[in-house]
Amino acid sequence: MDLHLRDQIDITPWCIRLAPAAALSAELRSFQNSRGRIDFGDTDSVNAYNRAAFKVMADLELIIPDRNLVPTACLRQAYLTVLLDSILQRGDRILEIGTGATAAIAMLAAKAHGLRVVATEIDPESHQIALQNIRRNQLTEMIDLQLSRGGIIKDVVETTGIRAVLCYPPTYPEADRETYQNEEVGGFKGTESEMIGGGDDGYDFIRQYLDEAVAAAIPVITILLIFESHADLAEDQLSTYQRNIYRIRLNAGTRKRYLIISTGE
Repeated sequence: MDLHLRDQIDITPWCIRLAPAAALSAELRSFQNSRGRIDFGDTDSVNAYNRAAFKVMADLELIIPDRNLVPTACLRQAYLTVLLDSILQRGDRILEIGTGATAAIAMLAAKAHGLRVVATEIDPESHQIALQNIRRNQLTEMIDLQLSRGGIIKDVVETTGIRAVLCYPPTYPEADRETYQNEEVGGFKGTESEMIGGGDDGYDFIRQYLDEAVAAAIPVITILLIFESHADLAEDQLSTYQRNIYRIRLNAGTRKRYLIISTGE
């Protein structure tokens, strides 16, 4: 497969502007100041904005628990749009590893892009809330949600017929685990399973995910990464399997993410 992908993409066009989001959300309007702005440093404000953004872009209604990460709408839309523009087609069957409590990527893939999704989640509480989100948006026929019970791909899901696998993984090192076990310790908002990738550099989960995806012979393996150092490691790891590898930097202002796409075709 010869893909024509850019090295970097400005994903700002996929971000929903505040005004149309607020027009659909009384909750979001309650956080606006006299100039119509919100405090993007405040979790509740960001939570309200992203709920409204998913409503604007795909008519999705999300339950976002206080304990979980707030899913950035435009970033997830960009992830899916790049794949739809280059690899996937409506009706394709995809696997998402670690859908989280919101099941945001899975639901956006199904509702906005017509993809059939198998989604996994390791945390039982998050799994139950994800199921509520899927049912609330009437997507049970499009999304097969499975509790992974500690695994990633091997012995968790049947991958026959899967066109691509997606993952926005936990990336923080083992040394940060205490942060997510003790509520009194400060740190980023999110559960332990959403944040801790393991090992000295936070790469352990990513390494296992890529190895298992290759072993499962999934044609298209993708992963969205926070750190450039992890993108370097992922490229090095996938190169040992003689696969085609593409790296795209997704830019939204000063925020950067790294999308790795690997094909065996």
